[in-house]
Amino acid sequence: MKQFLALFVIGTPFATQIQAWEPRPCDKAPCPSVAAPCPPPPIVWEEKTITMYRPELKAHDVKDKVDQLYLHPEPCKQKYEVPELVPVPQTKKVCIPKLVPHEVVREVCCTRTVAETIKDPCTGCAKTVIKIVPDVKKIVQTVYDIEAIEQEVPIVKYCLKTVEKDRDVAHLIGEIKPMEIIRRSYSLELVPFEVKVRVQVCLETPAPCK
Repeated sequence: MKQFLALFVIGTPFATQIQAWEPRPCDKAPCPSVAAPCPPPPIVWEEKTITMYRPELKAHDVKDKVDQLYLHPEPCKQKYEVPELVPVPQTKKVCIPKLVPHEVVREVCCTRTVAETIKDPCTGCAKTVIKIVPDVKKIVQTVYDIEAIEQEVPIVKYCLKTVEKDRDVAHLIGEIKPMEIIRRSYSLELVPFEVKVRVQVCLETPAPCK
């Protein structure tokens, strides 16, 4: 309790001193009065004509000379090779069949009739009876045999051979000659034109407001 009283006694003079330093409302200086703003100066517009420039694309025809290539044919001879079949006569040995005749004797069995006289046993008279008896005859025939005979026969063979020939061709010969042409050129040019604009006029500086 004694400590609390001691703190209270010590703190009271400090609080009194702080309150003594605060300014009182009546002691403050009065605020300055705000001056009224100056009226804006009048704006005056004046119409003027000014010259401006715009780019325009213009065409121009210009005469010029250029080198022109002219081609003309020139006839000439050209050699070329052509494959051709060339006949080559030759002889060839061949076997030719040939019919060779020769005679052949053959025995052929045949029959022949023979007249025989006999006596009839009944009458005793003689009579002629024809009998057929076998017989063998020799016949000569001509037979053909095939024989191969060697013989030379002419033939023609073809060989491939390259033959040189001439033909007419033409070469193109170029010649450069000057030629006059008219070419069109384009350029940008500045073209003047007038425009009416409104410009603000500067007036004299007004006197400062009071």
